Amino acid sequence: MGSRTFGRSAGQPEHFTRGFSSINVWSIGRDRRRPLVNQFLTQYFVTYNMNEGWFLTESRILTSNWMAPAHNRWLVPFGGGIGKITRVGTQPVVCQINLYYNLIRPQDIRSPKWQVRLQVALLFPKAK
Repeated sequence: MGSRTFGRSAGQPEHFTRGFSSINVWSIGRDRRRPLVNQFLTQYFVTYNMNEGWFLTESRILTSNWMAPAHNRWLVPFGGGIGKITRVGTQPVVCQINLYYNLIRPQDIRSPKWQVRLQVALLFPKAK
């Protein structure tokens, strides 16, 4: 069996960038003045890179409070966004806007039906 390379780098199809980050936070030790914590967060992203710095992105942030009852545990959004890599003067900048509908959300506590995420990030590329 041989290995297969997608696009220009192994594991990344041409025009796409993809990945994820996950974390789980929980209490260590017991302080009766504070509630126990056991919370999960994962963000995965798929970005389709187009011409002139434009891109389409799907970058959900899924969360879970493992201490909550099952019907109040998860927040699972559905949606996506658009962005552009550009320059402000000589500074490279990424600007994007995303819109998500919270498909699954806690039922017994106040939680939003929609999320809007506006992001501006300064880039500092490594000189060659």
